[in-house]
Amino acid sequence: MNRLISILLVMLMTPVYGQEQLLPSEKKQQTVVTEPASLYKGFFRAGVAGYFGTVDKYFDASGNKTYFPGNIWGSTYGISMSALYGITDRFQASVSIPYMGSSASQYVLFQIPSTDPTRPDSLPTVRYLRKSSGFGDISVGLKYQIATETASRPAVMVYAEATIPTGEKNPTNVIDARNYTPPVGDGEFKLNVGVGIRKVMYPISYSVFVDYMKKFGGTKIHEPGEAEIPFKSSDFMDVIASFNFHLNDWIAVMNEVSYFYYLNNGTFNNQPVDAPTYLLQYTPRVSFQIKRLRLNEGVLIPLAGQTASADISFMLLVQYTF
Repeated sequence: MNRLISILLVMLMTPVYGQEQLLPSEKKQQTVVTEPASLYKGFFRAGVAGYFGTVDKYFDASGNKTYFPGNIWGSTYGISMSALYGITDRFQASVSIPYMGSSASQYVLFQIPSTDPTRPDSLPTVRYLRKSSGFGDISVGLKYQIATETASRPAVMVYAEATIPTGEKNPTNVIDARNYTPPVGDGEFKLNVGVGIRKVMYPISYSVFVDYMKKFGGTKIHEPGEAEIPFKSSDFMDVIASFNFHLNDWIAVMNEVSYFYYLNNGTFNNQPVDAPTYLLQYTPRVSFQIKRLRLNEGVLIPLAGQTASADISFMLLVQYTF
């Protein structure tokens, strides 16, 4: 009987023991499914994330998907350089430096009266083009596991991220009201705080995060030629849930659904802005883990919204763990 109990104890303890006895090199090769909720102590992960999207359609105030007025079409892109460091096995720090870019064009038809009765009025088309690029607002963050994952419970974490308005906040290279370089920064300090859970049940994992983004406002030029005026963007809350699973040992599929709700507490020139906004978005990704190198590819698909972008965008993430 005692021998049987000893065998059962060994069987129960083996998975935990095996997880704890991973070599450092093996821990650095864990995938998006199997890795813990924060980096191990002393681990450093560098990454570059990029996205590309169009400016073509949006959800109007009634939630209908429609095209932007005035033949407006454009594109946006961003490249963000990030670094994460494990201060302890439960405490992680991060920094992100984005490089932003955008291009928007609009065709406007002018009817010019003719003084010659034998010639019809002319209808010239004028194209307006606005381009910008540059470093945006830097973000720094901290994450702490208040409860580590066990066989019976998920990991529970809290985190905070501050966005510092380091990017250009005003239009530059202004020629006229339509031809100028738009800003790449938002011009206000932001603080994002949240709580989340994460559970690994190999070959799957799931997570749920709840965030609150507080915006503190500032001053900036909203239209070329005007003076800076005070403003504050609306705070928002979001819920992000993901379900991930392995196709094999080094390829994983990630499925993420996110819901953003803006609190409608923004102001413009000290006047309230009535612009209720929400966005429901689905993001499928494929993650490739090649030893310490990770490559994620995904598509951001807006499903529903109100006064929000309805354009699909694409993302790519490359990370390496040192």
